[in-house]
Amino acid sequence: MIPLKKGSGDILTKLLLGNPELKEQQRRSVESQIEQNVDQNIDKVPSDPKSNLTTNESKLNPYNMDNLQSKQQRQKNKAAPEMTSSDRQQQIPIQTSQKTLKGIQEQPSHTAHSIQDDLMEKIKEGTDIMKIAPSDLVDFGGQRSFDMTHQLFIQHRGTFILMFDGRLGLYTELEEYSQGDVTAASILVHWINSILTYCTKSVDKMPRIVFAATHSDSFSEDEKNKLVVIFQEELTKMFSSHKLHEHILYDKVFFINATDEADEEIGRLKDKLVDIAFQQSTWGQQMPIVWVPLDLQISDMRTDGVKFITKEKLLEMNKNNKEFALSEQRVEDFLLVQHSIGKLLYFNEPALRDFIVIQPSAMVNILRAFITDRMFWPENGPIRDILENLSSTGVLTKTDLFTLWLQPAFKDILMNDRKQDYVVQVLLHLDILVEPKHYAGKDFAADSYLVPCIVASKFPPTMQNAATDDRTICIAYHLKETVVPSALSFKLIGAAISIWPLKLVDARYCLYYQAAVMDTDTRNELQIHVKGQRIVAYLVNDMSKHLISPDLATTIQECLTLALGRILKFYGHCFGRENHHVTSDLFEIEVGEVCKGETCLIPLSDAKTKAHWRCKNGKIHNTKFPLNWVVDKNKKQCDSNCKGLETEAQLLTPDDQHFVQLARTIGIGDFYNFFIELGMEKADYDNLNFRYFSNPMDFMLMGLFEWRDKTESDQLTATFGKLQKALTAIERQHYLCQIHREDHTLVEKAHSRLQDVPSDDVIDALTDKNLIGDCVVHLGVELCLSIGDIKKTLYNFPRDLNGQVHDLLTKWKNCNEIKMVKPTIYRLMVALQHIKAAKGLSFVKKTYGVE
Repeated sequence: MIPLKKGSGDILTKLLLGNPELKEQQRRSVESQIEQNVDQNIDKVPSDPKSNLTTNESKLNPYNMDNLQSKQQRQKNKAAPEMTSSDRQQQIPIQTSQKTLKGIQEQPSHTAHSIQDDLMEKIKEGTDIMKIAPSDLVDFGGQRSFDMTHQLFIQHRGTFILMFDGRLGLYTELEEYSQGDVTAASILVHWINSILTYCTKSVDKMPRIVFAATHSDSFSEDEKNKLVVIFQEELTKMFSSHKLHEHILYDKVFFINATDEADEEIGRLKDKLVDIAFQQSTWGQQMPIVWVPLDLQISDMRTDGVKFITKEKLLEMNKNNKEFALSEQRVEDFLLVQHSIGKLLYFNEPALRDFIVIQPSAMVNILRAFITDRMFWPENGPIRDILENLSSTGVLTKTDLFTLWLQPAFKDILMNDRKQDYVVQVLLHLDILVEPKHYAGKDFAADSYLVPCIVASKFPPTMQNAATDDRTICIAYHLKETVVPSALSFKLIGAAISIWPLKLVDARYCLYYQAAVMDTDTRNELQIHVKGQRIVAYLVNDMSKHLISPDLATTIQECLTLALGRILKFYGHCFGRENHHVTSDLFEIEVGEVCKGETCLIPLSDAKTKAHWRCKNGKIHNTKFPLNWVVDKNKKQCDSNCKGLETEAQLLTPDDQHFVQLARTIGIGDFYNFFIELGMEKADYDNLNFRYFSNPMDFMLMGLFEWRDKTESDQLTATFGKLQKALTAIERQHYLCQIHREDHTLVEKAHSRLQDVPSDDVIDALTDKNLIGDCVVHLGVELCLSIGDIKKTLYNFPRDLNGQVHDLLTKWKNCNEIKMVKPTIYRLMVALQHIKAAKGLSFVKKTYGVE
């Protein structure tokens, strides 16, 4: 493709119709033309000294003939306070003489590469005039604060320059990082792994990563030469054994002086970028010629400073192209391809397809309003206060977000409410923002967002210590190719938060840097941590790992595995690759336990074939508990070799939810004999039957609670062992093996919009319309209310079923006990499912739009 100068519409038409009529232009040397274009465009580049993330259009060396075919994106990522990487999108529109074109046309045997060579020769001879095209130069902050933003711009065909301060070298601790363990080397490793995570081996070995050291003006010529050798040796040692080392040009370091316009090393760096462009396999790749008019129109709009356009506007532009107009489906194809190569952002999702971001770099500024590093915050004022609170809690109110966007640097980009709403939806789609919606009604939106990627608070040791050896099982996801990129870990945490609510401690969400703690129920919490190459999840029971429900553990594993697989494929798609890998090709799953404060893991495949394993601490671990992550949830019977509960488990005390499962398993037919074997009297049974005869589940539950009260009043402990003894006496000993089984099928419906407290209108409707039934005791237990609260309700509302149900729901909704899990819409749905209140569950699902 040979792009023409702006205004050459008549020539374009003739060219597309097969009748070119190109006039020979005045010729002059390549060097003078380059110099003139560069000088002209330097003057046009706006600068903002306060901006830590900027996007400029600059003019580059035109020798990159790779872009005769199409624009290829390269970007610039900062790898330290003064480390940058560049990814440049280059296209060389060339005006050739008739003689040159004719020469090419008369040689039908020419391949794309031979045409490239011929044109290259003509350019070097200075016999043809060129116009140097703008290049997209994206400068990212290398601080990890910005990690989440780069997923929008890192393309697998990009070229990256990772820059570091040559005065400090690779292993000097950087003062701006308070933890004191961050060096240029550690940041370079982080960035290379982040860039290469989604790469596959390719002919052109793209993306390519180049290194440059800054501040060469601080050294003499001899000192510079010696330092370059040292840097190259250190980088070679760091990356020569990397799995994807062919992408890393670690044997060359450009030592530049950015204050000198005539710095020769910058020229050599530029030439290297051009050389890399020539190696791309995309030279000669075909592009439909019917796309050209629309592509040029968008380029003109981009040149004029337009950042967003509506799809409606684009379709109108296309329609006006008359004989060159595309069908609506071809416009869709055009947008998806342009998105895949980074020229624009278009998300084919119901809430996102109305807008197109034709200047992707505009998203950098939009994001840096709240995803920014502390060093760039204002010294004081309301903006500082907003960013301080966000960094500490991870919570950003909608009002504060719009306040940040009202700053001059962003106001011109988001000029109206419709664009702001669109950008919010994009950020939610990418899990940069996580929305815990608040519902007074179906369409009432949230007033705040969670921003996992910006939280700077470290995970507190006291909470880490809660994951003790005797109460915890672990599962880890180990990416096979490289480390876990920050953006991926934030997205996974965001996905988990949408299912289980964040734990609240002292009115603060337990959301931390690359870590989060969620309440799965009143007895268990889920911790997610990113540790090097692993994402590790800890399921912690408040009493013992013996009491962890295998159904809960397996449900968590299934949700995390599915989310992680989807996220990896999502990124692969965003980076322009179709990923057909199965989950097992993307990461390896390990399971294990906590041992002496450390995580002991074993590959899941090994755990399934072994009864135990010896860890690095020399301890023998049984695989029984780690395998709770992968049980068959449909299997409700014990294996023939089952020996019942372990001795340790028999010493533990069952809670109210255990009694629910036991009563459900026993059934009313076996309950009398079981009750008597527990040491209770027939009179006790008759009295219970007189009061709770209408509901067998309530009857059995109150019987079990009465047995527990009687046992404890005798200064004894109501244990699983005593229940096991009574069940054995009636030849139902394996009933207790199923006591930890739970129904978690509703987790498939979990969503962030269900993590708020249900409205009073819903609570009232459930009772006024008689949507629950007479299972009062069972409902109270499922809502995790104490038996004392349940008895008080029965006493205060005698013979008033609606009053009893409403009182229990109100107590649950307004409960503020420390151990009480947040009363959410989702938890209400689960309770209604467990008590078989089908009408009530259907009403709640319909009210909150659950499919």
